[in-house]
Amino acid sequence: MEQDKLNSEAEKKQIRSSKVVGGFILLVLMALGGTLGKEFVENLFKTSPKISDNTSNWNRRQISNTGIAIETPFELHQTALKYPEEYMASIQETFACQYASTPLSVDINYIIYKAKIEKSVDVAAEEVVSNMKKLEGIENFSYKISGITKQGLNGRIIECTFSITNRQAAFVQLLFVDNNKLWNIFFRYLNNEDNKNTVDRIINSVEITL
Repeated sequence: MEQDKLNSEAEKKQIRSSKVVGGFILLVLMALGGTLGKEFVENLFKTSPKISDNTSNWNRRQISNTGIAIETPFELHQTALKYPEEYMASIQETFACQYASTPLSVDINYIIYKAKIEKSVDVAAEEVVSNMKKLEGIENFSYKISGITKQGLNGRIIECTFSITNRQAAFVQLLFVDNNKLWNIFFRYLNNEDNKNTVDRIINSVEITL
């Protein structure tokens, strides 16, 4: 009986942790510049269908205090995201940076929690997909969730394609967790070969130092 009670408490703790982390990732997803809401639909791809990806602009960048090194053809700028107190109460530190354009955008979020994250990456990934499906204007939605490893750190990569305002779009999200740390790298882009090649090159360049 005592062991059953301990197991039950452990399961409740894991569920609570999963909800917090999953909820936080969803919050980040929806907070990134409003680009996955009404503004995303109205402004989607009004400019060039792809970013300028001149190879001379590609540089390797160390993302401040996150352990992330990444190669991109553009600068990423630090952003300040505001989160509800119910999430901030469990968080020790956060860092966010972004490159924003309508053809292709990249967001990087690094979160240090006050306590260890308990087996929550799969739950968070499924919840991200579930909520993406519910966004207004999304049609022909398809996705896959796969494992990804960077420098021995196991994570998940979420790849989604969909149509919105009669345009083909995509997003890719990388999630990594180690102890009480979470790394989230998120791409959204007009789904054409040029943009996909840019995203693939950036993803292949990612390194995470613990």
